[in-house]
Amino acid sequence: MPNITSAEKNGHIGHFVKLQPGEKVLLCRCYKSATFPLCDLVHQKHEGTFGPLVVEALKEAEPQPTRQPSRPG
Repeated sequence: MPNITSAEKNGHIGHFVKLQPGEKVLLCRCYKSATFPLCDLVHQKHEGTFGPLVVEALKEAEPQPTRQPSRPG
């Protein structure tokens, strides 16, 4: 589950979303979502061609085995 916090600075509210590796969220861009800053797909009921911003945290890469350089021969 994403960790969402909000903070006010200079009269503006900022929203911060922290994701775990492999986690994906849809962020609202229509400002009509009841779960803002997350998208609840309410934009589909309104005119416009906008949709959510999809953000995905990449899974941590699995360590690759170290390979020795091959020798010509």
